[in-house]
Amino acid sequence: MIAIRAHHLLCMLEALALEPPHRRLFAEHGTLNRVAGMLRDNPEIPVKVVAGADDICLPCPFWSREKGYCGKAPEKQPEIDRQRYQMDTALLRILGWDQGLIGSARQLYGTIASQITGTAVAQEICAPCPDAAVCAGRFSQSIASTLKAFGVVEH
Repeated sequence: MIAIRAHHLLCMLEALALEPPHRRLFAEHGTLNRVAGMLRDNPEIPVKVVAGADDICLPCPFWSREKGYCGKAPEKQPEIDRQRYQMDTALLRILGWDQGLIGSARQLYGTIASQITGTAVAQEICAPCPDAAVCAGRFSQSIASTLKAFGVVEH
């Protein structure tokens, strides 16, 4: 089982696609890409959706074990950690998911595709993130590419 914080499900969209339609925003993020590769290789792998540090954060070289947050921009802490948590809880709320929900990657992304829009990404979920507008503009194409990679045929 892989633990993934809710908003990371959106951050991984371009990394999950077999042929990303754009230059990926997080192309250099090693732990995000490792987890995305595991999901792409096995879309039935169980995923536990969490709010807070996950299997992307914890092994990342920027994760501060002493302080319990991303140390990439320590001068922006604890505000950036609070914003990321708000993004997690916003996605959980919009989808009606409880923290700790377990489902296959294929199931989770199918639900995201049916219930989330680019507008929701920009205005409700990822608003604190500086990349929100870019992700929102790419959302439809990125989720379609992800579902294709997972072998989901849209009707």
